[in-house]
Amino acid sequence: MNTDTDIPTRIMSAADALFEQGGGIQFPTVDAVRKAARVSMNDASQVMKAWRRAHLAGPKPAPVDVPPALQDIHRAWLEALWRAAQHHASQSMANMQVAWDAERAETEQLNREMVVAFEAQAAELEHANNERAACRQRIAELEAEAHAHLESMSRMSSDLSAAQAEVRTQSARAVEIQRRADELRTELDRTHAANAPQAAKDAASQTELAAVRAEMLHLMQMVAGAIGGRIPATKDYSDRKRQ
Repeated sequence: MNTDTDIPTRIMSAADALFEQGGGIQFPTVDAVRKAARVSMNDASQVMKAWRRAHLAGPKPAPVDVPPALQDIHRAWLEALWRAAQHHASQSMANMQVAWDAERAETEQLNREMVVAFEAQAAELEHANNERAACRQRIAELEAEAHAHLESMSRMSSDLSAAQAEVRTQSARAVEIQRRADELRTELDRTHAANAPQAAKDAASQTELAAVRAEMLHLMQMVAGAIGGRIPATKDYSDRKRQ
Protein backbone atom coordinates (compact mmCIF):
# COMPACT_ATOMS: atom_id res chain seq x y z
CA MET A 1 0.00 0.00 0.00
CA ASN A 2 1.21 3.53 -0.71
CA THR A 3 2.81 5.23 2.33
CA ASP A 4 1.26 8.60 1.54
CA THR A 5 -0.72 9.54 4.67
CA ASP A 6 -3.18 11.53 2.60
CA ILE A 7 -4.36 8.46 0.66
CA PRO A 8 -6.34 6.73 3.51
CA THR A 9 -8.03 10.04 4.33
CA ARG A 10 -9.02 10.56 0.71
CA ILE A 11 -10.37 7.03 0.47
CA MET A 12 -12.37 7.34 3.71
CA SER A 13 -13.79 10.71 2.63
CA ALA A 14 -14.74 9.37 -0.79
CA ALA A 15 -16.41 6.31 0.77
CA ASP A 16 -18.37 8.45 3.26
CA ALA A 17 -19.50 10.80 0.48
CA LEU A 18 -20.65 7.97 -1.79
CA PHE A 19 -22.37 6.21 1.14
CA GLU A 20 -24.29 9.38 1.98
CA GLN A 21 -25.19 9.95 -1.68
CA GLY A 22 -26.68 6.45 -1.74
CA GLY A 23 -28.89 7.27 1.25
CA GLY A 24 -26.80 5.18 3.67
CA ILE A 25 -28.48 2.01 2.42
CA GLN A 26 -25.74 0.24 0.46
CA PHE A 27 -21.97 0.44 0.78
CA PRO A 28 -20.17 1.94 -2.23
CA THR A 29 -18.08 -0.42 -4.40
CA VAL A 30 -14.31 -0.46 -4.24
CA ASP A 31 -14.02 0.59 -7.88
CA ALA A 32 -16.32 3.59 -7.33
CA VAL A 33 -14.29 4.68 -4.31
CA ARG A 34 -11.03 4.14 -6.22
CA LYS A 35 -12.17 6.37 -9.05
CA ALA A 36 -13.52 9.06 -6.71
CA ALA A 37 -10.35 9.13 -4.58
CA ARG A 38 -8.04 8.62 -7.59
CA VAL A 39 -5.94 5.95 -5.93
CA SER A 40 -4.73 2.47 -6.85
CA MET A 41 -6.94 -0.59 -6.52
CA ASN A 42 -4.65 -2.07 -3.84
CA ASP A 43 -4.88 1.06 -1.65
CA ALA A 44 -8.64 1.33 -2.10
CA SER A 45 -9.28 -2.34 -1.25
CA GLN A 46 -7.22 -2.27 1.96
CA VAL A 47 -8.73 0.96 3.30
CA MET A 48 -12.26 -0.10 2.30
CA LYS A 49 -11.92 -3.27 4.38
CA ALA A 50 -11.32 -1.18 7.49
CA TRP A 51 -14.06 1.27 6.52
CA ARG A 52 -16.67 -1.47 6.08
CA ARG A 53 -15.55 -3.24 9.26
CA ALA A 54 -16.04 -0.01 11.21
CA HIS A 55 -19.55 0.48 9.81
CA LEU A 56 -20.53 -3.14 10.48
CA ALA A 57 -19.26 -3.22 14.06
CA GLY A 58 -21.45 -0.37 15.28
CA PRO A 59 -21.00 1.25 18.73
CA LYS A 60 -19.21 -0.89 21.34
CA PRO A 61 -21.22 -1.76 24.49
CA ALA A 62 -19.99 -0.14 27.65
CA PRO A 63 -18.52 -2.54 30.25
CA VAL A 64 -20.77 -3.34 33.24
CA ASP A 65 -19.20 -3.30 36.71
CA VAL A 66 -20.78 -5.25 39.55
CA PRO A 67 -21.59 -2.86 42.41
CA PRO A 68 -19.88 -3.72 45.70
CA ALA A 69 -23.28 -3.99 47.48
CA LEU A 70 -24.22 -7.03 45.40
CA GLN A 71 -21.36 -9.00 46.91
CA ASP A 72 -23.31 -9.16 50.20
CA ILE A 73 -26.53 -10.43 48.65
CA HIS A 74 -27.64 -13.98 49.21
CA ARG A 75 -26.00 -16.75 47.17
CA ALA A 76 -29.25 -17.36 45.32
CA TRP A 77 -29.21 -13.90 44.06
CA LEU A 78 -25.63 -14.35 42.98
CA GLU A 79 -26.53 -17.54 41.15
CA ALA A 80 -29.38 -15.74 39.45
CA LEU A 81 -27.02 -12.92 38.56
CA TRP A 82 -24.50 -15.42 37.28
CA ARG A 83 -27.13 -17.07 35.13
CA ALA A 84 -28.14 -13.66 33.82
CA ALA A 85 -24.45 -12.94 33.08
CA GLN A 86 -24.10 -16.22 31.25
CA HIS A 87 -27.19 -15.43 29.23
CA HIS A 88 -25.81 -11.99 28.44
CA ALA A 89 -22.49 -13.54 27.43
CA SER A 90 -24.27 -16.06 25.22
CA GLN A 91 -26.26 -13.27 23.65
CA SER A 92 -23.08 -11.28 23.13
CA MET A 93 -21.43 -14.27 21.49
CA ALA A 94 -24.46 -14.68 19.24
CA ASN A 95 -24.29 -11.01 18.32
CA MET A 96 -20.59 -11.35 17.63
CA GLN A 97 -21.28 -14.38 15.45
CA VAL A 98 -23.88 -12.42 13.49
CA ALA A 99 -21.45 -9.53 13.11
CA TRP A 100 -18.69 -11.88 12.04
CA ASP A 101 -20.97 -13.54 9.49
CA ALA A 102 -21.97 -10.14 8.15
CA GLU A 103 -18.33 -9.06 7.93
CA ARG A 104 -17.43 -12.29 6.14
CA ALA A 105 -20.26 -11.78 3.66
CA GLU A 106 -19.15 -8.19 3.15
CA THR A 107 -15.56 -9.33 2.59
CA GLU A 108 -16.72 -11.84 0.01
CA GLN A 109 -18.74 -9.12 -1.71
CA LEU A 110 -15.70 -6.87 -1.61
CA ASN A 111 -13.56 -9.58 -3.19
CA ARG A 112 -16.12 -10.09 -5.95
CA GLU A 113 -16.18 -6.36 -6.63
CA MET A 114 -12.38 -6.32 -6.80
CA VAL A 115 -12.41 -9.15 -9.34
CA VAL A 116 -14.93 -7.28 -11.49
CA ALA A 117 -12.94 -4.05 -11.19
CA PHE A 118 -9.67 -5.75 -12.13
CA GLU A 119 -11.32 -7.39 -15.13
CA ALA A 120 -12.67 -3.99 -16.23
CA GLN A 121 -9.21 -2.47 -15.85
CA ALA A 122 -7.67 -5.30 -17.88
CA ALA A 123 -10.21 -4.74 -20.66
CA GLU A 124 -9.48 -0.99 -20.67
CA LEU A 125 -5.74 -1.67 -20.80
CA GLU A 126 -6.15 -4.10 -23.69
CA HIS A 127 -8.27 -1.56 -25.58
CA ALA A 128 -5.64 1.16 -24.99
CA ASN A 129 -2.86 -1.18 -26.17
CA ASN A 130 -4.81 -1.96 -29.35
CA GLU A 131 -5.31 1.74 -30.02
CA ARG A 132 -1.59 2.42 -29.51
CA ALA A 133 -0.69 -0.42 -31.90
CA ALA A 134 -3.07 0.99 -34.53
CA CYS A 135 -1.53 4.46 -34.09
CA ARG A 136 1.99 3.09 -34.49
CA GLN A 137 0.97 1.27 -37.67
CA ARG A 138 -0.64 4.43 -39.09
CA ILE A 139 2.49 6.45 -38.27
CA ALA A 140 4.64 3.89 -40.10
CA GLU A 141 2.34 4.10 -43.14
CA LEU A 142 2.48 7.92 -43.14
CA GLU A 143 6.28 7.85 -42.86
CA ALA A 144 6.46 5.47 -45.84
CA GLU A 145 4.17 7.74 -47.87
CA ALA A 146 6.26 10.80 -46.97
CA HIS A 147 9.45 8.97 -48.02
CA ALA A 148 7.88 8.01 -51.35
CA HIS A 149 6.80 11.63 -51.95
CA LEU A 150 10.32 12.88 -51.19
CA GLU A 151 11.82 10.44 -53.69
CA SER A 152 9.29 11.51 -56.33
CA MET A 153 10.08 15.18 -55.72
CA SER A 154 13.80 14.42 -56.01
CA ARG A 155 13.27 12.71 -59.38
CA MET A 156 11.13 15.60 -60.60
CA SER A 157 13.83 18.07 -59.55
CA SER A 158 16.46 16.09 -61.46
CA ASP A 159 14.24 15.95 -64.57
CA LEU A 160 13.59 19.71 -64.33
CA SER A 161 17.32 20.44 -64.07
CA ALA A 162 18.01 18.28 -67.14
CA ALA A 163 15.23 20.02 -69.10
CA GLN A 164 16.54 23.46 -68.14
CA ALA A 165 20.04 22.48 -69.28
CA GLU A 166 18.64 21.26 -72.62
CA VAL A 167 16.72 24.50 -73.05
CA ARG A 168 19.89 26.54 -72.48
CA THR A 169 21.79 24.43 -75.03
CA GLN A 170 19.07 24.73 -77.66
CA SER A 171 18.74 28.45 -77.02
CA ALA A 172 22.46 28.93 -77.59
CA ARG A 173 22.26 26.99 -80.86
CA ALA A 174 19.27 29.05 -81.93
CA VAL A 175 21.19 32.28 -81.28
CA GLU A 176 24.15 30.98 -83.32
CA ILE A 177 21.90 29.99 -86.21
CA GLN A 178 20.22 33.39 -86.07
CA ARG A 179 23.62 35.07 -86.27
CA ARG A 180 24.67 32.88 -89.21
CA ALA A 181 21.41 33.61 -91.04
CA ASP A 182 21.91 37.34 -90.57
CA GLU A 183 25.44 37.07 -91.95
CA LEU A 184 24.24 35.12 -94.98
CA ARG A 185 21.45 37.62 -95.57
CA THR A 186 23.87 40.52 -95.37
CA GLU A 187 26.31 38.78 -97.71
CA LEU A 188 23.51 37.98 -100.13
CA ASP A 189 22.28 41.57 -100.17
CA ARG A 190 25.82 42.84 -100.74
CA THR A 191 26.49 40.37 -103.52
CA HIS A 192 23.14 40.99 -105.14
CA ALA A 193 23.72 44.76 -105.20
CA ALA A 194 27.35 44.56 -106.39
CA ASN A 195 27.09 41.86 -109.07
CA ALA A 196 23.66 41.19 -110.49
CA PRO A 197 24.86 38.69 -113.14
CA GLN A 198 25.95 36.24 -110.48
CA ALA A 199 22.55 34.59 -110.46
CA ALA A 200 23.96 31.15 -109.87
CA LYS A 201 25.79 32.32 -106.77
CA ASP A 202 22.65 34.06 -105.52
CA ALA A 203 20.61 30.94 -106.07
CA ALA A 204 23.15 28.91 -104.09
CA SER A 205 23.08 31.50 -101.33
CA GLN A 206 19.28 31.42 -101.31
CA THR A 207 19.35 27.65 -101.10
CA GLU A 208 21.84 27.75 -98.22
CA LEU A 209 19.78 30.45 -96.51
CA ALA A 210 16.64 28.36 -96.84
CA ALA A 211 18.41 25.34 -95.38
CA VAL A 212 19.73 27.40 -92.48
CA ARG A 213 16.27 28.88 -91.94
CA ALA A 214 14.72 25.41 -91.89
CA GLU A 215 17.31 24.17 -89.39
CA MET A 216 16.75 27.22 -87.21
CA LEU A 217 12.97 26.73 -87.24
CA HIS A 218 13.46 23.08 -86.33
CA LEU A 219 15.67 24.01 -83.39
CA MET A 220 13.22 26.67 -82.24
CA GLN A 221 10.44 24.10 -82.26
CA MET A 222 12.62 21.77 -80.12
CA VAL A 223 13.28 24.61 -77.67
CA ALA A 224 9.58 25.47 -77.49
CA GLY A 225 8.73 21.83 -76.82
CA ALA A 226 11.36 21.60 -74.07
CA ILE A 227 10.08 24.67 -72.19
CA GLY A 228 6.40 23.84 -72.84
CA GLY A 229 5.58 27.03 -74.73
CA ARG A 230 5.86 28.79 -78.08
CA ILE A 231 8.69 31.18 -78.94
CA PRO A 232 7.30 34.06 -81.00
CA ALA A 233 9.17 34.78 -84.23
CA THR A 234 11.32 37.92 -84.16
CA LYS A 235 12.22 37.90 -87.84
CA ASP A 236 10.03 37.65 -90.91
CA TYR A 237 12.09 35.43 -93.16
CA SER A 238 9.37 35.17 -95.83
CA ASP A 239 9.48 38.91 -96.39
CA ARG A 240 13.27 38.87 -96.61
CA LYS A 241 13.12 36.06 -99.15
CA ARG A 242 10.79 38.08 -101.36
CA GLN A 243 13.08 41.14 -101.14
